[in-house]
Amino acid sequence: MVINKPRLLIIGGGFAGVWAALAAAKQIEDAGVEIEIVLLSKDANISMRPRLYQKNPLALYAPLAPTIDPVGVKFIHATASAIDPVNKTLTYETSDGKTDNLNYDRLVVALGSETYTPPVPGLAACAWTINTHNEAFALDAHLQKLSSRPSNKSSARFIIIGSGMCGIEMATEMRARITQHAGAEYAAQTRIVLLERNDKIAPSLGDGTRFANKTIILTAGLRANALCATLAETPGVTVDALGRLNVDATLRVQGLSDVFAAGDAAHAFTDDTHVALMSCQHAAPTGRRADTLARATLDT
Repeated sequence: MVINKPRLLIIGGGFAGVWAALAAAKQIEDAGVEIEIVLLSKDANISMRPRLYQKNPLALYAPLAPTIDPVGVKFIHATASAIDPVNKTLTYETSDGKTDNLNYDRLVVALGSETYTPPVPGLAACAWTINTHNEAFALDAHLQKLSSRPSNKSSARFIIIGSGMCGIEMATEMRARITQHAGAEYAAQTRIVLLERNDKIAPSLGDGTRFANKTIILTAGLRANALCATLAETPGVTVDALGRLNVDATLRVQGLSDVFAAGDAAHAFTDDTHVALMSCQHAAPTGRRADTLARATLDT
């Protein structure tokens, strides 16, 4: 006789999603209950995202399977494309272009965030980003080519847009990275420019200022994965200015009894007044908390 287990579905394989899966697996084992845990992620690896500004991003990611397989978490390598909270169904697309649906009893949205690109003409086409390991690989390859280029005013200028945590780390690390890739002589000639956005890019420079350069690195903040905003089409569900799902004190998405959110996907309060930052430091604890509550509701 086949027994259908309740299914706890987690979408997103970053810090929040992985910690959610591990926390749920431990609780289920301790409780001796039959619940299926499924982790769906577009990446088969987890990136050390806070360190992607550093050299050699190949060393900054690890496969998910050795972590989640031993605790009985089922993994699906695919991209979530739509959530139907009424019918409790997730639509996803595999790497070979196939589309399928998966039902859930409880859902944890841990889809993370994406780099925000200001509406500056040409910026998206010419700027490098480091939000994912693939983006970090591309920037690293670009920097490795510096030693073969003739040094001139434009190639020796590096512009970093955005002075949040990532931008500051990138700016302070950049000269050392240039030294590692292209040597001390080239690094000594470089100029590193950090631009901060308020209501426009670099307001203190005035309108029309131009910089000749060959490297622009965009770290202008984050926005929650766009799939979060689609849930706001459901009555009672809202997102904040960064696209994060508004959740209650239990990390349950407001307006949806069966959906929780964690990490960069959640507008979650850490106390009575402060909201969790979009950072890995908050992703792990919210992931553990969200899955604790999601898993617990399956027993009631």
